[in-house]
Amino acid sequence: MSVVKSENTATRNASRNRLVRETQRKLKEPVTKFLKACVQLSFIEKHLIDLSRGFEAAKRDGNQCFLYNMRINMWTLECVLSILSEYVFMRVEDIIMLRHDVRILMRHKIVESDEEYEGEGD
Repeated sequence: MSVVKSENTATRNASRNRLVRETQRKLKEPVTKFLKACVQLSFIEKHLIDLSRGFEAAKRDGNQCFLYNMRINMWTLECVLSILSEYVFMRVEDIIMLRHDVRILMRHKIVESDEEYEGEGD
């Protein structure tokens, strides 16, 4: 009887450990995508700052054609920045949910017997 209990516990432990490893593997992809998107966000923000400086210089000089082109470029970058920010927030939500799943799986109690498992719900 004791051997059966330890085999059941070992099987449950192995199953839980497998689920933890799978969830941790799933977590790597959103984290990688999140980090890449953050790098892109900082690059776009820097480019937008540079464009706004050029816009101010063109405004001072009264160069209307250049102003028009700068407005279009700035508007396009702001749209891309907005979409990329939304994407980053989605990745953050994925990461939070997966980390939560890993924590739950790590804390999950492994019961020693079927009687103990049935008694947990009471």
